[in-house]
Amino acid sequence: MRKKMSCIWLCVVVVLLQLTLSWGGFSMTARADQSGYGEDAYYYMNYIQTNYPSRVVGTPNEKAMESWLIQEVTAMGYAPYTFFTEWDQWGTHYEGDAILFEKPGRSSRRIVVGAHYDCVDTHGADDNASGVGLLLETAKRMQQVETEYTIQFALFSIEEPGAMGSQYYVSRETQEYRDSVAVMINLDTIAAGDNMYIYGGSMDEQGNLVRTWGAYQALATAQALGLNMSFHPDVNENYPVPIKNTASDHMAYDFHNIPYIYFEASNWNGGKFNNFYQTADSRVPDGQMMHTWMDDLEFYNATFPGRVQNHLTSYSILLDALLQNLVEGSTESVVAPVQYTDVTETVYAVSDVNVRSGAGTGYGVLGILGKDTPILRTGYNGEWSRVEYEGTTAYVASAYLTTEEPEITIEETTAEESSIEESVTEESSTEALTTEEYTLETKESVLSTSEEKTEQTDTSIEETALPEQEWTEENRHTSSWWIPAVVAGVCVAAGGGIAAGIIARKRRR
Repeated sequence: MRKKMSCIWLCVVVVLLQLTLSWGGFSMTARADQSGYGEDAYYYMNYIQTNYPSRVVGTPNEKAMESWLIQEVTAMGYAPYTFFTEWDQWGTHYEGDAILFEKPGRSSRRIVVGAHYDCVDTHGADDNASGVGLLLETAKRMQQVETEYTIQFALFSIEEPGAMGSQYYVSRETQEYRDSVAVMINLDTIAAGDNMYIYGGSMDEQGNLVRTWGAYQALATAQALGLNMSFHPDVNENYPVPIKNTASDHMAYDFHNIPYIYFEASNWNGGKFNNFYQTADSRVPDGQMMHTWMDDLEFYNATFPGRVQNHLTSYSILLDALLQNLVEGSTESVVAPVQYTDVTETVYAVSDVNVRSGAGTGYGVLGILGKDTPILRTGYNGEWSRVEYEGTTAYVASAYLTTEEPEITIEETTAEESSIEESVTEESSTEALTTEEYTLETKESVLSTSEEKTEQTDTSIEETALPEQEWTEENRHTSSWWIPAVVAGVCVAAGGGIAAGIIARKRRR
């Protein structure tokens, strides 16, 4: 009987300890199953760059990446399989595997979400760890959601030599499969370019635009969600808006008359368009970062702070909305637009507050509006205000804004106080120089840690700081510090009881 009771107490201790670790946040998994939009995509992007750079087709690094992807997807609960692909291009024979897995829906109609996992001899962060990261995040999220359409996730190889892996796969699939695909959504180089674009459609033999509904539906949905996305400008006669049926894996589907939606961050305003121009920033020669040493997450975070997270968050929100609400053939938004009362007025921040790319805490942080800082409000709906921030439309929690101009306090300074102030200023000038020199010396180390700082930007200011607002889920988790402590105390007491029992039995012997 005593042995049984000891075993029971031991089991209780083990269970309580496991609960303590879980509550305390010490999960054995690398990432939580549920997180904010774009967060897991960023984590995957960084992980891939760090562990699998130079994923050139057929190299050990690409094969290692393939094995990791299969393990990661299997851990999510999917059953991935590979489809061997090969192609001869420019006198070279290429071989690689497409990794495929599905999320069954209520219908047998399919939405294909695709991204290529090979790259050239660089870190391949934007091209295309960004697309792979968003695909993996979305696959994890969709596993818990009931959807109308069956969702096929496709990770392609042999894209860099000319998008041949996807062409090989689609052309060798059955006609039944091709007929089942409602639309293909391609994720390629979505993190670093100046502008977030949406492409779609093709031209028939008579020069008419066809199969553009997906692009129009995606753009209308993005606008309804308050996302800063657009079609590309009409600067190239070979690519009338909204078409870009070249240079990536969606071409394979377009060739078989399957509609596509293509997400890409780029810049079509830098002179005549080409496939590699991504930014007008003068720090980037010729505007190209992909296929160069600059295709590196640390470079992006140092050069464009917050951009990667904002792009990943925005595309993640849009992709989630489309996968859950797609209406085949429609050009309308799949979500109801948020209604705002239009105004034109100057408002002021009552405290430091995040400026976001959309109306919600799941959207990326564009910057921080300091206390008493004025900003132009163009609309509000009670909970969120639409504002103009650094030349773009952004959103701020309405509770943190006021139309009352802050009071300016002017303090009188006596001649004696002024003299003391000047003396202190002179004495501190040497220290100021020293500080400036130190700053210059440590500039390189600051840049090297910019990725970590950028990741923290989104949580630097919390919209839930006002007492009258409800706590967020995050607040509830962080405020429950006492739970692990209580459980740990119970564990210690239980352990003590077991130990005392053992000692007592030894004494009786």
